[in-house]
Amino acid sequence: MIWAAVPVKRLDQAKQRLADALDPPARADLVLSMLDNVLTGLLAAEGLAGIVVVTGDAAAAAHAVERGIQVLPEPPAGGLNQALVVAADWLQHHGATAMLVIPADLPLARAVDFTHLIAAHRGAGTVTCVRSKDGGTGALLCPLPPPVPFAFGPDSFISHGMAVKAAGLCFHAVDIPHIAFDLDAPEDLAAVQARSAGK
Repeated sequence: MIWAAVPVKRLDQAKQRLADALDPPARADLVLSMLDNVLTGLLAAEGLAGIVVVTGDAAAAAHAVERGIQVLPEPPAGGLNQALVVAADWLQHHGATAMLVIPADLPLARAVDFTHLIAAHRGAGTVTCVRSKDGGTGALLCPLPPPVPFAFGPDSFISHGMAVKAAGLCFHAVDIPHIAFDLDAPEDLAAVQARSAGK
């Protein structure tokens, strides 16, 4: 019973590093487009029992509801890691045995990438991670209850790995380039636009 959890920041706070390239409405549209891409991929992926979106944003919540996806309210304080604690608690109460954390800002990820990640997971004694291009955690698949605290943020791939190993579990790193590519900076946007133009 693996469920995916997709945290989505409020659109008026998202992708501030793109402020010089995109105005606020364009940044909001970009986030919703990437969210649509992620949800489309997860819905078609093999091995998932369900999906939840954790957000305090009405537009992001509406996108999820339109697809029949459960929405959980983001806690008023605590940021991303606390939002994932809320998701983990809800999932445990609804029968999930493992949780796949997928960011909403993956413009290249497809169903086959998520299926690959799920298939690579080695079971209850393992935490499976994809390292993002900037050293963060592009995806995390862990048993429930979570065996270590969520530590998303700068250099979180190393932080998660150290915590998992200290807990006596297996830390399984998987290289999936499309999941490793999260869109944060202007150069990321330019790379995606160039890729689209080359199709």
